[in-house]
Amino acid sequence: MREEFKHLLSELKVFETNEHGAIIKFTDYEHSDYIEDVLIERFDIDYEYKIVNDEKNEYILCFANKATTEEVEKVINEINIYHEKHCELYETI
Repeated sequence: MREEFKHLLSELKVFETNEHGAIIKFTDYEHSDYIEDVLIERFDIDYEYKIVNDEKNEYILCFANKATTEEVEKVINEINIYHEKHCELYETI
């Protein structure tokens, strides 16, 4: 894997907020875009909306009513394990 994409394998964490429900924070667009694709294509989980702040390099997937925190945590745990074990990205369309 090219070094410039290695950060896409970094461990993901799920947070829970009253306002947005389960959320995942990213520091660049590519990482959020890749995980969006993996969530939808591999796990059939979609987020409700995305908060984008290019000036702060802040990208947040918000699940609100689309998925519970537990559902999102379970899938993110699977993604983290896959990335750690295989050291490769999921193939996405």
